[in-house]
Amino acid sequence: MMETEDDKQERIDKLEAQVAALTLSVKAANKRYEGSVLKYDALDATHSKTLEDHSKTLEDYNRLLVFVDSLQENISIDKCMLWAAKTEKQSSKELKQLRKDLADHTITNQERTRDLDIAEADAPPQSSNDAVIAGILGDRPEKPESGKKRWGRQPGVQTCGRKMSSFDALPRHEVNNDLREVSDAEYAATLTFIKTVTHQQFDYVKGYYRNRVTITHLYSDKDGKVVSLCNKLAPDFVKGGKLTNGAAAAIVADKVLWGLPIYRQAKRINMINSSNIVDAQILNSYFLAAGDLVTPVWEDLLSYIKGQKAIHGDETTLLCIHNTEKEKSALGYVWALSYQGNDHPASYFHFYNTRGYDCARALFGDCRGIALQSDAYGAYSSTVGEINKSLAETVGQEEGEEAARQFLQDTEALLEKGIVLAGCLAHYLRSILTREDSRKAS
Repeated sequence: MMETEDDKQERIDKLEAQVAALTLSVKAANKRYEGSVLKYDALDATHSKTLEDHSKTLEDYNRLLVFVDSLQENISIDKCMLWAAKTEKQSSKELKQLRKDLADHTITNQERTRDLDIAEADAPPQSSNDAVIAGILGDRPEKPESGKKRWGRQPGVQTCGRKMSSFDALPRHEVNNDLREVSDAEYAATLTFIKTVTHQQFDYVKGYYRNRVTITHLYSDKDGKVVSLCNKLAPDFVKGGKLTNGAAAAIVADKVLWGLPIYRQAKRINMINSSNIVDAQILNSYFLAAGDLVTPVWEDLLSYIKGQKAIHGDETTLLCIHNTEKEKSALGYVWALSYQGNDHPASYFHFYNTRGYDCARALFGDCRGIALQSDAYGAYSSTVGEINKSLAETVGQEEGEEAARQFLQDTEALLEKGIVLAGCLAHYLRSILTREDSRKAS
C-alpha cells in the first residue's frame, strides 16, 4: 500500500513535536543542573566559613583555658600578698617587690603574656605557691599561730544571691509555701509548675536563733500569671531581707531595753554562726525600718499626752554623728513631753537639730486647755505667750478688749481654752542656791 503525502506529513509533524519536547526537557534539565551547581557552591562556601569559625572558636577556647589558669594564679598571688601584709608585716615597698617576684613565677607575667599561644594551654603545671613564697622570703622564722579563733566566712558559704546559705550553722526550720496543696482540686488542676525558690533568713524565736528556710513553689495559672502562696497576715516588713520580723524585733529590744549597741549585736550574731553574715549597717537599716513601722504608735502616744490636763516639757543635748551637711558629728537636741498623772504615764521624745523656738512650736504648738510645766527656757514662755495671745485676739473680736485682758489673767479660762505655763520648783531652787553661793563667795 502506497504511503500518501498526507501520511508522510503527519509523521513528520509527530517527529518534530517529539524533537521540540525533547529540546524543552534538555533545557529544563540544564537549568536544574545549573541551579544545583549554584546551591553546591553556596553550601561549599558555608561549609568553609563554618570550618573557619570552628577553628577560631577552638582557638578562643584554648586561650580561655590559659586565661582561667591565669586567674587561678592571680587569686593565689592575692592570698600571698594578704599573708605577707598581715602575718609578715611587710612594708609597701617590700609588698611591691613581692608581687613582682610572684608574677615572674606565674603565667600572668606581662612580658610572657604577649607571647602566649595555644601550645601554652598544655604546658606543665606551675610550681606551688608555697615553694615560690619560700624561695622569695628565704629562711625566715615562721611565727607560731595563736590559739585564738579567727571569725570569718565558712568555706563554701554564700552570703548573698539566690543560693544564699549563710545560716547553715543554726538549727534549720523549713516553711513550705505550696499553693497547690492548700487550693481546691479544680483550681489546683489549672496550675502549671514553674520552679521552686528557696530563701534563707536569720530568725529568732523565744530562747534561741535559728535558720528559717522558706520554700516557695511558683505556678502559672490558666491566664498565664505567675502565682504563689505567701503569708499576707505577717509579711516581712523588709522584703527579701536576711532577717525575719522576729529577729528584727529582738534587735530593737536589745537596743532599746537592754542598751546593747548595734555593732555588738552584729558581732554576736556572727560569732553564733561562725561567719560574717551581717554587719552593723544591715542591722541599723532594720532598726530604722522598724521605727518607721511603729510611727502610728508614736503619733497616738503624742495625742494621748496632749489630751491630758497637765504635762511636762523638757529638752537635752545629744551628740549625733553625721548630723551636718559635711557629715560631721554635732550636738542635737531631744525634746520630751511626758505625763505622770493618775492615768497611764507616758513619755514622748522627738529629735531636732537645734534648740530653736520653732522646735517648741512644732512640738506643742497645737496644745489647748492644758498646764505645761517646764524650766525657765524662753522657748516655752514664748510659744505659750504666742498661743494665748492668738486666742485672746479671737476672744477680743467676739467679746471685746476687756474680755481679752480678763482671759489672759484668768487661770481657769486658760486651763479651759489656752495653756497655763507652770514653773519647776527644782529649777527655781537651783537658781536660789546658785545665787546664795555667789553671794557667799563675794
